[in-house]
Amino acid sequence: LPIWIRLVLAVSPRLPVSTRLLPTAILPCRAAGANAAGLRSLTRLRLRRLEKAAYAFGGTVDIFGHWLYFGLMQPVFVGFLHLSPSLLGLAQASARLTDAFSDSYFGWRSDNTRTRWGRRRPYILVGSLLAGAALPCLFAASRAWSASTLFWFVLLSACGYAPILSCYNMPYQSLGAELTPD
Repeated sequence: LPIWIRLVLAVSPRLPVSTRLLPTAILPCRAAGANAAGLRSLTRLRLRRLEKAAYAFGGTVDIFGHWLYFGLMQPVFVGFLHLSPSLLGLAQASARLTDAFSDSYFGWRSDNTRTRWGRRRPYILVGSLLAGAALPCLFAASRAWSASTLFWFVLLSACGYAPILSCYNMPYQSLGAELTPD
């Protein structure tokens, strides 16, 4: 038999056990309709256009949160408010380090949450509302502030904003993978 037929026979869960080439102890077969995590997939295989559009619209929080703020830090804080570039780099590195830990935490937290609204949606709702409220506050610095006050504002606001974005972004990205079985 050609190799591709042998592979199909070896892994197909719909065939009787006697026709499989590999024993189930070596290659366990999941139940029909289960995804890679062993969970039952959706009964519908394709998403409707409205569902796709609703999910895509959620990317605006990621765009405004991650890209807008960190893209405008250099021109605003260094160019306009005259903060030292090395201090801004230190604040940005601290925010990325905070983001690394908060991404792991909110990914784990949303994986292990069970609510009647699902395990991802409460975090997406809270994170998007907090991110929307906090984004304008990130640029509330004044030219009258000293360099050290400006640095501490940038450091604390960037490190405080990273977990807010993680609260939204990690469950949002995980939800995208769970919407369809393919």
